Amino acid sequence: MTTPALPLATLAARLDPVAPAAVLNGHYFSGNEGDVIAWLQSLAPSPKPFAAKSITGGAIERGGQLVKELACSACHEPNDLDLASVIDHAQLAALLREPHKHLAGQAHLPLTGREADAIAAYLLRTQKQEGVRGEGFGFKYYERKIPDGNWPDFGGVDPTASGVVERMDTSLAKRKAQYAIEFSATLEVPADGEWHFATRSDDGSWLWIDGELVVDNPGMKPTTRKDGSRKLSKGPHALRVAYTQGGGGAKLQVLWSGPGVKEQELPASVAYTSVASLVPPQRAEVQLNEDAIQRGRKAAREARCDACHAVADPAFDNLPAPAAAKAWSDLALGECSVANGADLQKQHSQLPERATVATQLHIAMSNDGCFSCHTRGGVGGLAKDVAEHLREVEDIGEEGMVPPDLTSVGRRLRPEWLLKVIAKGHKSRDYVAMRMPAYGEDRARQYVAWFAELDADGVVDEEPEFSAEAVELGRTLAGTGGRNCISCHTMSGKASLGPQGMDLAKQHERLRPGWFRDWLLKPTTLRPNTRMPALWLSGSPQDAKDVDAIRTWMSLGESAPLPKGVVVDAKSLILEPIDRPILHGAFLKDVSARCLAVGTPARTHFAYDLVKPRLVWLWRGAFMDARGTWHGRAGKLIEPLGKDWQVVDDFVIAGEGDEGTSRRLLGQRRTKDGYPVIRVKCGDASYADQAVPRLSASGSEVVRTITCEEGTLEIEFPSTDAYKATSQGKPVATHTLAAGQSLEVVYQW
Repeated sequence: MTTPALPLATLAARLDPVAPAAVLNGHYFSGNEGDVIAWLQSLAPSPKPFAAKSITGGAIERGGQLVKELACSACHEPNDLDLASVIDHAQLAALLREPHKHLAGQAHLPLTGREADAIAAYLLRTQKQEGVRGEGFGFKYYERKIPDGNWPDFGGVDPTASGVVERMDTSLAKRKAQYAIEFSATLEVPADGEWHFATRSDDGSWLWIDGELVVDNPGMKPTTRKDGSRKLSKGPHALRVAYTQGGGGAKLQVLWSGPGVKEQELPASVAYTSVASLVPPQRAEVQLNEDAIQRGRKAAREARCDACHAVADPAFDNLPAPAAAKAWSDLALGECSVANGADLQKQHSQLPERATVATQLHIAMSNDGCFSCHTRGGVGGLAKDVAEHLREVEDIGEEGMVPPDLTSVGRRLRPEWLLKVIAKGHKSRDYVAMRMPAYGEDRARQYVAWFAELDADGVVDEEPEFSAEAVELGRTLAGTGGRNCISCHTMSGKASLGPQGMDLAKQHERLRPGWFRDWLLKPTTLRPNTRMPALWLSGSPQDAKDVDAIRTWMSLGESAPLPKGVVVDAKSLILEPIDRPILHGAFLKDVSARCLAVGTPARTHFAYDLVKPRLVWLWRGAFMDARGTWHGRAGKLIEPLGKDWQVVDDFVIAGEGDEGTSRRLLGQRRTKDGYPVIRVKCGDASYADQAVPRLSASGSEVVRTITCEEGTLEIEFPSTDAYKATSQGKPVATHTLAAGQSLEVVYQW
């Protein structure tokens, strides 16, 4: 298995005609590199002019820091990180943002758009030129208190950010309130005459032409338009626009119209400013020699370039097939035609004719660059000069910065987790700034098979028996006053009391049960320099029971009850039940304005509509964000914060809807545990409706008890595939309850 290489036409399109030999660095063509270059250039489309890129202050520095923190040098040589002569910023940033579209299946680190822009700026830093005329509006962005919507005095104050943008609006702001933006540019007026300008803003805005105030639109207010006009001559004029945002809504729009121009948003195409830009060298047409092209094509065919690269050249395919390649073990030093071939050839004499699984894995990890970052069996790892630039996010030593050792990884991690990590670059160590490339499903499955065969032979993935008592013991042990796991680990995204170690909610999905048990009982034996302490030292049977209880508690994932010691901000409006239920009256989306949401310590939640009393929602994990109810009372409709959200199609009551038989709320009472009991009247019948969570091996469920208090209650549950509603193990359907009788319904989803 080899790493897919770029199509040759893609490589040829990026060739620098001035220094073409660099493209063949590490390939061995015995002096005919020039002919091969001529052939490659014949495959390239006609060169297009490179475009200059205006850059904001600090972009190059941010990109350089990212290159160090992400350990780009682990895989790239210094020459790989200086691309100023072969590409422009637009092409390079696009490649970094979506490498799968441009790198023909090669794995690469995932980057955000801002990160890709910054890294591209750093890699092209020698293209930087000051004072270049660039299209657009220069800006200075300030973060400071705006008490009244007027323009503050910024004398001697450095802006939070600056640069060039294509639109004058609020999209560049980094927060929702308390900021100001100043735009400036040279405006190219296309004709003599009366020019009309307007701003629409929430809050204040002002527009000056040649230092003269034309639009005055100040104050803390909803979106308001103000206009102004000036006679202007054709040609350049100084433009300045200022904007302030105190709070509430934020909007800025700058309009203009004049001779031959209908009213429109002031476009960047008529404005320019002096900026720092990345200016790539322009590419020249290359005069190609047909004889050299033919010789280069033949040399490439003989060198089997198509073994690694896609070749879009019919004449290449029509050439005679090259002579049969020598067996791997017969290659002599100097005969390998790939980069770093000499290092590989030193191993040829030790390789058997048919490579073992271990050898296949070793070769694959070498080809895919795994050993550039990871170690396995004492091989590989980050170079010292690369590792010294890594950023420490949490104070947990080397474990908090470097990628993990892959020795015995197949025995340690579940195959399903390994597949996600290798295929998608899935991450569990949020404190490690470095990132995992995504290698795709096919390659990931091959790696998982290799790791399973080499590491997991004889492993029995036997989980401890589930019980609610084990869950409660595990929760107690993980919290403060127990084994204090929460002192160093996050839980369901909630901060720990100390370093923010791996989230405990992910560990059951991630770790195989046997390794988990061994890790907790003897961590320093498995990893001598780990910060994980040995907490069970007695060697008694209770040690194993404790560890199994923690495993059982973790099996509930994000639905696991939070342990004592989880950090919950008392001022936050994010509601988190820890020891008792939280009952929150709220406007629930698509339900009604009178609802009751019940958050439980078991992290299995439900909600009632109180207008037409009925159960409406079930979900797990996080409970609710109460800002929509309590912040500003703007009536924001609330949805669950957690996962596995189910909308319940509740039962109907026989005769309901006839005159005088609509459901109405009689009131509520509370159990001693704090759960609500909803009392409802419908016609001649009344009933009590109570729900509580119950933990189960499948995650959790809600147990609902409906008790007829008066009259006769005939109810019918609609069928649904979204969740299961059962009574005594059978699907609920139609049930008749006399006074004093109850029906228990279990909801599973």
